[in-house]
Order: sequence, then structure tokens, then C-alpha cells
Amino acid sequence: MSGHRAGAPGPLSIAGRLWRERHLVRELTRREVVARYRGSWLGGAWALLEPLLQFALYTFVFAVVFRARWGTGDEGPGEYALQLFAGLSLYNLFAEPAVSAPNLVLSHRHFVRKAVFPLETLPLARFLSASVPALTSLALLLVVLLFLGRGPLTTWLLLPLALVGPVLFSLGAVYFLAAIGVFVRDVGHVVRLAVMAGLFLSPVFYSLDRLPASWQRWLLLNPFSHFVRDLRRVALDGLPPVWLPWAIALAASALLALLAYAWFDRSQRAFADVV
Repeated sequence: MSGHRAGAPGPLSIAGRLWRERHLVRELTRREVVARYRGSWLGGAWALLEPLLQFALYTFVFAVVFRARWGTGDEGPGEYALQLFAGLSLYNLFAEPAVSAPNLVLSHRHFVRKAVFPLETLPLARFLSASVPALTSLALLLVVLLFLGRGPLTTWLLLPLALVGPVLFSLGAVYFLAAIGVFVRDVGHVVRLAVMAGLFLSPVFYSLDRLPASWQRWLLLNPFSHFVRDLRRVALDGLPPVWLPWAIALAASALLALLAYAWFDRSQRAFADVV
């Protein structure tokens, strides 16, 4: 059984624990990144090629085959491609770690049986390693914008604020799914379906402004609707986030992360009995 500490952890306690284990987190992350690309001919280049190929496929289907356009439709396929690239990169920051989370603890059974191993480092390392392609594609987006003469924008300084919400939301999802995946083995299949559905229920392929107002209200219940909109405003439009929805989505994401960590922390005592 892992070393479980009694008491409900607060934000400072959680930050302190993870900071003390930062060297272990860094090593676990490095190992997962290396293992992901070990043996492949292109190695770490897949961190860039995977999101680019996914982006190219979706751009071809929606912008070329279905002739989808952004906004008024006068911008052409290039603008649609940039908007899609931004939305897809951000959504993958959640999708990649979430899909891999349910099997995380089960794939590290040897750590569960070590009483002194801090299991809470596993979800953080998994999030960091799985988010490499998404963060790489976001960096590439800025390079493309520079090449096209659409940057740098002063609002790029607000990019950390646009990313902190989705990072906390995604990290919370990883902690929650990693714990529940130990007890409910079917959750991995459900998560894959939910992630695919969430891709189309978030404004990744379309602008919220093009939907009827009644539909917009429902889609705005999805935090990633706010996250994607704010990233596009900051990176593409030179505008700040919409501050009130940004603050609400950030608070909800922080609460999710705290509750998910507490759930994982409490569940640790039962992991050894299940795995």
C-alpha cells in the first residue's frame, strides 16, 4: 500500500507535496516521453507530426470537402485553418492526457505495492508527458502567425492566463480518471467516447457566433467553450479573454482539480487491494 497521509489536502498542501517531489515528477515525465517515441524512426518529431496530421485531415474534410468558413464566410479557408488549429491544439491538451488516464495506476502496479512511493506524482507526470504534442502545436501556431505577419501581438502576454484554466481542468480530469479507473475498468471505453463527443460539443470546428442563441447557452456550459474562445481571442484576434466567464471557468477548473486530487489521495488506501 502507498504511503497515504490523513486529512483533506488544501491547495497549499497539495502544491507543497508536489513541489517536494518535483525531481521525481521530472524523471517520470522524461521517461514517459522517451518511452512514447522509443524505437520509432522519427523519434520526438512525432510530437509535432501527430497534431499536424490530425489538423491537416480535419482541415481537408471541413474546409475543402464541406467548404466550411469562419465568421461571415468571406475569410477563405486559410482563416478557418488557423481557427481550427488553435481550437484543436487546446482541446488536445485535455484529450491526450484524459484518454490515457484510466489505465495509469493499473500500468504501474509495482509502484502501488511500494509503501513509500508517492502515487500522486503519477497523474501529474502523465499529464505533462501526454500534453507535449498539444503544447508543441500551440507553439507552432505562434510561429505560423509570425510567419504570416499576424504577430507578435501584445495579447500574447496573456497566453498563460488563457491556458491556466484548461491546464487545471485537464489535470483534475487525469487525477479523477486515474483513481476511478482502478475500480471501474470500463471507464476507459467511456472516456474515449466522451472525449470524441466533447470535441464536437466544443467550438473547435465552428464559431459559437454562428449558432442559434438557444444552442449557444447550452454549449457555454462546457468549460472548453470558454477556453477555446479565449485562446483564439488572445492568440489570433489581439483581444483579452472575456474576463467574467474566464474567472468563472477558472474557479470551476481549480475546484475540479482540488476535488479530483482529494479523491485520488483518499482512494490510494484501496489501490493495493484492487490491483
